[in-house]
Amino acid sequence: MKHPRQLGSTAALTALFGTIVSLAGSTAFGAMYMTPAGSTDSNGSVDATASIVVGSGKVTVILTDLLENPTSSGQTLSGIDFTVSGQTGAATLASSSGNISTINSDGTYSAGVYTSPLAHWGADNGVNLSTVGIVGHMPYDLIVGPDNAGGFSGVGKYSAGNGGFDNFDPYVLGSATFTVNIPGVTSASTLSGVTFEFGTAAEVVSNVIVPEPGFYGASAGALALLPIWAGMLLRLRNKR
Repeated sequence: MKHPRQLGSTAALTALFGTIVSLAGSTAFGAMYMTPAGSTDSNGSVDATASIVVGSGKVTVILTDLLENPTSSGQTLSGIDFTVSGQTGAATLASSSGNISTINSDGTYSAGVYTSPLAHWGADNGVNLSTVGIVGHMPYDLIVGPDNAGGFSGVGKYSAGNGGFDNFDPYVLGSATFTVNIPGVTSASTLSGVTFEFGTAAEVVSNVIVPEPGFYGASAGALALLPIWAGMLLRLRNKR
């Protein structure tokens, strides 16, 4: 029998790749990024992935938090920062969506409600996509990883959460999808300088890329290889 974390991670990765395939046309550049093994910030372990697909005048970003049962809101995913070649003006957030839920002080919560747009996310400059410092005051809509049962159904709970975890309700469960308008970018644009942001202080963690850039541009090939890549990423996670 698979461990709950394996089940939750498999479902999240499979859903993620399916969304990437549906978004990436044959003329789009795309890449997958993930936090290096053993990544931490001042609050403890962090674990996240991002898919970024670049098209004409826009970038689609899917952010996913994989850290199971975090202790602190400082371990939840709050943003990403990157440079995309060809940009001629400031980035603006065109759309955002995800399943949101309130996490109670005892760690219980209910299954998420699909919400679009996510009220506290924004984008600016070249390119910062974040729920910290762009829109409003105290951040919320932070992206949280699976509960202690490895999922997001409300069967488990966030049992490790400290006393301040519920101060930043509601949370986005698992993944959020964003479309960012960026003047000047094309399907030939390339990405660089990608960093993840965690917590309400937007602590930065640098990245590695898996697999090679351009893989997601071939949507037919991606569809055929979906189970292989999902399994590969899951094995990488389980080695930690």
